[in-house]
Amino acid sequence: PDDKSDPRGCLQDFHKFSRDRGLKLLVASSQAEAQTILTGLSADIGFVCGWYWLLSEDILQRFHNNLWGIHNSLLPRYRGGAPLVWSIINADAEIGCSVFRIASGMDDGPILHQVRIALDDNQNVADALALIEQKLLLELPSRWKELIAGSATLHTQHEEDATYCGQRIDEDGLIDWHLP
Repeated sequence: PDDKSDPRGCLQDFHKFSRDRGLKLLVASSQAEAQTILTGLSADIGFVCGWYWLLSEDILQRFHNNLWGIHNSLLPRYRGGAPLVWSIINADAEIGCSVFRIASGMDDGPILHQVRIALDDNQNVADALALIEQKLLLELPSRWKELIAGSATLHTQHEEDATYCGQRIDEDGLIDWHLP
């Protein structure tokens, strides 16, 4: 998505990466724009990052059910918004991210790969995310090659283990000092 106004965003890094490698980068500002962009594509495989919207079966079929994304939780836990923040708030001993095939439900597709790290009591979201990204950059290329070669093993998510979380907003971080 178009997050250039978010100081934590790395959209410029994606632009530079794409430009340097002659790749086409498509950025959507809304769900409607995303649907329009994806409807106009004909691709065998796709990879999305920072994705916030559910996709129709029609869009998924355009990619032959081969659209992939990253979710910053150990799926099926913390499906939905701000999963890494919720993992830290809940003091999970282990956090990470999942690379999964996008399906029509919320973060419920089969998992290609998961990165796991121990959560340190002194880590904030930025620290944790940096460690997760560093490990993912080391591990994902071999798994992606397996996927492209057709030899990857996917892991089905168990619905009975699924948990959900809501998107957080700035006001969620405010402290009411009048509360006990």
